[in-house]
Amino acid sequence: MKYGLILAACAALAQSPEAELALGKALKQEILREARPISAPVASAYLQKLTSTISSGYSVDIADVDGRDPIGLPGKIIVVPLKCFRYCKDAACVASKLAHTIGHLELRHGVNGRVFLGGPYGIHEDLTRVRPVPHAVRREQEQFEREADEFAAKVLASLPGLDEAAFQAARAEAQQL
Repeated sequence: MKYGLILAACAALAQSPEAELALGKALKQEILREARPISAPVASAYLQKLTSTISSGYSVDIADVDGRDPIGLPGKIIVVPLKCFRYCKDAACVASKLAHTIGHLELRHGVNGRVFLGGPYGIHEDLTRVRPVPHAVRREQEQFEREADEFAAKVLASLPGLDEAAFQAARAEAQQL
C-alpha cells in the first residue's frame, strides 16, 4: 500500500463531507489495488448490518489485506481484513473491532494531520517501518486509542443482542476463502 497517500490524506479530513467521501473512495481503491478483494455475500451482509446497528452511513468491504483490525477511511468507509474473521471467535469480537474503528472516525482522529498505522511499532509520519513512535506522539496515539475504546464500550453496552448464528455463518464463509 502507498502509505504516503494515506498520510497526505490526513490534512484533507477537515474538508466537506463530499471531499472526505471522494478521498475515502480513492484510499479504498489504493488498498484494493494491492489486496485481493473478497466476494463473501454472507459475511458482507453480516458486517453491513452490524455496522449500521453501531452507526449509520458506513460502507464496509472485505479484503485480503495484512492485519486483523478494520481500516477506517474518510467518508465513513471501512475495509475489514479477511483475517478479522479468522481471529474473532464470536460476534462480540467483531462488534468490538468495528465499534473501535468507527470510534476513531466519529471522534475525527487524524484531522490533526497525524496518522498511526500498526501501533507503536508501525508506519509513521516519516514513512518508515518498525520504528518506535516518538514519546510525545505516542501519548497522543494512546489517548486516541483510549477514546476509541471508550466509544466502543458505550456502543457495545447499548447494542441489542448480537446475532451469534449470523456471525458463525459469516465466519464459516470467510474461512473457506
